Amino acid sequence: MNSLDKQFSDLIKLILDKGDYRNDRTGVGTTCIFGAQLRFKMEEGFPLLTNRRIHTRTLIHELLWFLSSYDKKYDKFGNTNIKYLIDNDVFIWTEWVYEEYKKKMIEKWSKNDLKDEKTLKPIKMLSIKDFEKKIKKDDEFALKYGDLGPVYGKQWVDWGGHYEDVEKTKTYNKTNAETSIVDHLGWEKIYFKGIDQINNVIKSLKENPDSRRHIVSAWNVEEIENALLPPCHVLFQFYTIEMTNEERIKKFYKWNKKNNVDITGMSTTDAMTHYNFPTRKISLQMYMRSVDVGLGLPFNIASYSLLLHMIAQQVNMIPFDFVWTGGDIHIYSNHIKALKELIKREPFKLSQLKLNKKDNISDYRFEDFEIVDYQHHPNIKMDIAV
Repeated sequence: MNSLDKQFSDLIKLILDKGDYRNDRTGVGTTCIFGAQLRFKMEEGFPLLTNRRIHTRTLIHELLWFLSSYDKKYDKFGNTNIKYLIDNDVFIWTEWVYEEYKKKMIEKWSKNDLKDEKTLKPIKMLSIKDFEKKIKKDDEFALKYGDLGPVYGKQWVDWGGHYEDVEKTKTYNKTNAETSIVDHLGWEKIYFKGIDQINNVIKSLKENPDSRRHIVSAWNVEEIENALLPPCHVLFQFYTIEMTNEERIKKFYKWNKKNNVDITGMSTTDAMTHYNFPTRKISLQMYMRSVDVGLGLPFNIASYSLLLHMIAQQVNMIPFDFVWTGGDIHIYSNHIKALKELIKREPFKLSQLKLNKKDNISDYRFEDFEIVDYQHHPNIKMDIAV
């Protein structure tokens, strides 16, 4: 059994055997434990669960959405509107904006139509499928109803970015005088870009790889209340270490065998220098405050493993370990039956990741990712709790 499916199955068994029952925000109910850690070595294969299918298209597009540095349509940094996802047939975030849309529609209906019972009209509410279609076709509708608030993308690449009302002025200088006349022309909203944590951590990894401060946080206490769903994966940290010469040579020959490069006439040392082969390996640890084991955890493991590979390329290091750490780790009551069935299945061998190298983290596109030899069992339906 591969390490991923084994650790995932063992965690499910632990929760079902030792977990506590707790009520939760969604009203579904959970069985949960507090605190656990899983570790995955990238050299063993890409950690994509095989006991059920993980939708790789959704996985890749969501990560690219998190990393989007600038939303041209809405003139702001940090893309938090589901328009990009819907345009690419990714629907995992729709429920939260749809619930907010329904609240707004009910509020609007009650204000406008309940003033006089004689003029009461039925509320006009789109179904969730029609809502998604309208988001895709209507930019103005998407702008009004498709934004999640300051979630991951905002915090990762634009921490603290905001609009301000700025005074517009025109200055007239008097000839041969030190004074000037200033006309007040009104006010305009200007967007002030925040902190790009992703590019900052790439820079720090290159310049000071042994630092203990390679951290990206999504838990912005000033903006949590404005997000439709406060971040579940709240913080991640990188750790790098220099490889021994023996380890580096071993990895170089493995890389050479895979890529079939020409090293004729070169010593191993010269070949590694010629191809700028990495001297360090890099690991990533992520902390989740709240973990939906059935639906979220396999997805999060794969997503952050993708991110580890992308960052490793950007800083010319070998992706090594992904460490997942959880806080409130729970199984929803309506997922128990499905997960008991899942852990009975015999896992397949792990897949492999092929990733085209890009000059900048913002240059990656969906076509740059390829999951190779992904074998999996059929999906098991589990409803999302909103």
